Amino acid sequence: MNDGVAALHASVDHPAKMVDGFGPDRIRQPAYPAEWTVADTLSHLGSAAVIMRRGFEEGVAGRDADGDVNQSVWDEWSAKSPDDQAADALEAMPPSWPCWTRPPTANSKRSTSPWAR
Repeated sequence: MNDGVAALHASVDHPAKMVDGFGPDRIRQPAYPAEWTVADTLSHLGSAAVIMRRGFEEGVAGRDADGDVNQSVWDEWSAKSPDDQAADALEAMPPSWPCWTRPPTANSKRSTSPWAR
């Protein structure tokens, strides 16, 4: 695996490992920055993944990404419950993309938190 792909794998695995085992109460607690909860932070990562995926898919199709879509993605994620923000964020990250092939590794682990789908 090349270094870029390995870095992408690590960037996705790290948040999932950090919140593994967090329950509904923990994801509603402050994160860093303290103005955000853990769910808010995961929502930020999840919405960014959705925006990146759309841009990637548009680029592969030879089209320019529509930057106007970003606000609708942010609005959609802001309207989700904390439980859905957390679960959906882990599902939105690159390994869930149809174009992404990810062989399982000894270090790969998806969250087993009760809110994870």
